[in-house]
Amino acid sequence: MTRSNEEPTIFVVDDDPALLRGLDIALQGRGYAVRTAPGGAEFLELLESESPDLVVMDVMMPGMSGLEVLRRLRADERWAELPVMMVTAYPHADVSEEAARRGVGDVVPKPFRLEELVERIEKQLGRRGAGEG
Repeated sequence: MTRSNEEPTIFVVDDDPALLRGLDIALQGRGYAVRTAPGGAEFLELLESESPDLVVMDVMMPGMSGLEVLRRLRADERWAELPVMMVTAYPHADVSEEAARRGVGDVVPKPFRLEELVERIEKQLGRRGAGEG
């Protein structure tokens, strides 16, 4: 986890390259360190060398769904308590229920407003006014 003198690290996992670029730029501009991965396998590989403070992950991705990645995270004691937010263009009740059962802090429907997503990220991190002042 982040020490008080370091910027929080957010991993963004999504198969949409434009969304990855946009969130990378927007979150860095608000005082976050950002790492991106285009899919679940790449994200799990990244976890072998880096530790995030929060993960923002798409539910539907080719190869490995966000829910499968979440299942693997929760099965590994190193990542069982890692804060995760999920974003989805398909906010069905079963997805939200499964995410909640696995300890997801928030499920954000796509499309989302950037400022709303940032507010929800800050709430998950217990951080307010990141990048201000």
